[in-house]
Amino acid sequence: MKHCDFYFCLASRRPEMVFGSRGEADEFIINNGGLAVEGLGTVPIRSFFCPDCDGWHVEGDSYVDSEEDAGRDEAFEAPLPESVFSLKESRQAYSRAFVERASSTFIEASRLMSAGYIDEAEKKLRHVQAEIQSRSKDWPAEKMDELKDGLEAGLRQVAIFRESFRKLTRDIEKAKVLMSACRFDEAKELLNGVLCELDTPENGGEEGSRASELEERALSCLSLITQAEETFGDPRAEKEAMETETGTQPDTLFRQMVTNGVVIRETGRLFSEAEQLIEQRRGRAAEEKMIDIKELIKLLDGPGTKEISCSLKNRLFRLEIDLDDVLAEEKGPKEEQRRFLVRAIGRAELADGARKGGNEMLCKNFVTEARQFLARVAECKERDMVESFLLALGT
Repeated sequence: MKHCDFYFCLASRRPEMVFGSRGEADEFIINNGGLAVEGLGTVPIRSFFCPDCDGWHVEGDSYVDSEEDAGRDEAFEAPLPESVFSLKESRQAYSRAFVERASSTFIEASRLMSAGYIDEAEKKLRHVQAEIQSRSKDWPAEKMDELKDGLEAGLRQVAIFRESFRKLTRDIEKAKVLMSACRFDEAKELLNGVLCELDTPENGGEEGSRASELEERALSCLSLITQAEETFGDPRAEKEAMETETGTQPDTLFRQMVTNGVVIRETGRLFSEAEQLIEQRRGRAAEEKMIDIKELIKLLDGPGTKEISCSLKNRLFRLEIDLDDVLAEEKGPKEEQRRFLVRAIGRAELADGARKGGNEMLCKNFVTEARQFLARVAECKERDMVESFLLALGT
């Protein structure tokens, strides 16, 4: 006969052993060694959950060891002191407290996510998750399901908010690229979209939070755009901006915006003047304008200027072809023939390089341009050599 402590169970109206988890109850059955338990009157062979005690009991085949054991149940029919219920009440109180604490945690995590404290919110939810997992065998399935549903909803919300803030961060970075390219209207649209997204009931924007940080960055970019727009047209202000020390990121971006804006404006003016001079067949004057354009293109700076630079260089290349025609006319027919032949040779070399690099499309384009130049060159030994080289390329 093995002696154990008992607590009164309201459901069975008799004393029962109470264990904190099924594992503890099953371990007791294994370690009991098939002995009858004093006060239980049976050899325990199975465990079951009791919602009234909020714990696990053991039961087994009936076994009465003595008359003393047989009358033990009757003794428990008498009124019992409140201390008998202390275990049940403490366990139920803990259960209720944890459910309330978990519910409060879900609400707090949602508030933290709205403010941009994604990692802090996930940390709180993971703490609840760990406690639920550690007690999954202690509580009824319906209670576990309720808590798990709330936890899963919170973790899904973490993923949604994290991706939302990543997108807003990417939008701000895209706006900066557009700003450096002086595409201010597109940048404003992106930045205002970020602010609208942040200005929602879900995003609290507490000071120091991720939401507050993104809002501050978006407003700073809009302020830089306004400042740059006010600078354009004032030569003195433009010069000061272009010579600004780039100690901080906003200073660097502002300098890029003003510099690139001035380059775009001035190259546009010089292109128009050069085109007019070429139409007037004033090749030397046009050539000077184009030299100035080349120097201005070198000043372009920032991640958004690659497209601008390529566009300006392509326009310059086309203008150089027209300029060559004018200069050749000024020097006579022989000079014109020489220039076309030199340009055909240059395109043939570029085609060969493209072929070796595996770019068939680019090779084909260069060959086409080379043949266009050759078509303007009179029959000569050099022309035949270039034509043979192009044929050898097989395009």
